[in-house]
Amino acid sequence: MPDDLAHIQQLIRRMVDQDDPQASRDFFDLFYLPLTRFALVFVYRLEAAEDVVSTVFYQVFKQKKRLLAIQDIRYYLYRAVRNQAITYQKRNKLYTSDLYSSPDIPIQDVEHSTPESEYVFQELSEIVRNIIEKMPPQRRTVYQLVFHDRFKYREVAELLQISEKTVENHMRLAIRDVRQQVQSAYENQEKDSARLSC
Repeated sequence: MPDDLAHIQQLIRRMVDQDDPQASRDFFDLFYLPLTRFALVFVYRLEAAEDVVSTVFYQVFKQKKRLLAIQDIRYYLYRAVRNQAITYQKRNKLYTSDLYSSPDIPIQDVEHSTPESEYVFQELSEIVRNIIEKMPPQRRTVYQLVFHDRFKYREVAELLQISEKTVENHMRLAIRDVRQQVQSAYENQEKDSARLSC
């Protein structure tokens, strides 16, 4: 589903001006998975993360006219989820040592037109997924927010309450890990293919 600003603004207009239930569903579907993934950073259990995100959506839909005045809706939603997650932590006596306890972060699939490109994409996705899962939890979260959710370093630093320099370091190390291990996987694959063809 597209997530560009024009599409999001169109959904908000339909939600507010026309009270369109389909627009509300599309808006929910667009943000639910990435927001839940982000909430896991703070509450570390899927049911708790879903609870946090559901509460945020309830508040958003209850006061949806306010969405028209918000300039960056993505950042607004992520910040709302972070604040709600912190409230959840305090209410349930979760501590900061639990913050990065290995959340399960799914990668969204992308459609490709040919069977060959789909096979290559699935293979590459599996390699990258394995690399991401092995990253330290905070690095994995930073990588997801920057690479998949397209946040700026400054925004990630604010959302995670770490320095921008720490975000830069995590991204540098994450990109290095992905690049090296993807290259290594393909080199091994080429060696195996060469052995089999002999």
